[in-house]
Amino acid sequence: MEVSRPRRLQLDEHIEFVQKSWRVERAATWVLVAVLIAAVAGLLGSGPLSSGEVATGRLRVEYPRLSRFQSSERLVIHAAPARAGELRLWLDRAYLEGVRIETMVPPPVRAETAGDRVIFVFAVSDAAAPFALHVRLQPERIGVLHGRIGLDGAGEPLVFRQFVYP
Repeated sequence: MEVSRPRRLQLDEHIEFVQKSWRVERAATWVLVAVLIAAVAGLLGSGPLSSGEVATGRLRVEYPRLSRFQSSERLVIHAAPARAGELRLWLDRAYLEGVRIETMVPPPVRAETAGDRVIFVFAVSDAAAPFALHVRLQPERIGVLHGRIGLDGAGEPLVFRQFVYP
């Protein structure tokens, strides 16, 4: 009785496929490294690159450079009042159309419109004490938001930009 031997195995070698999968694997590794570096730097959340600050003589604004669509963000405005009584702070109307203000602490006494600006009036009892306004807002548009802010009747406005992720 004769034992039948199996035929020789026919394995197809796909060298091109193997080389292509290696290239894809290397590219995916570099993409993963880039995402990790961006996350550590603050491009995907909180970190050194995620927040910004602009300042001029009597006004300073802390703002998020990177925001997420319809997530709650904080804008902090520091001002040095010229005198006791009231502080008139304005925000650009185009910026306000791109965000929804949730809260302002302290709340303004009143709000006025003047052309392309909305002026918020705050009661100030002591001109020597620094004034800080905390604004909670939600971005309502995806893309770049351009903001301008200033003290009514004093100096150049501060300009800042925010990028809103989907």
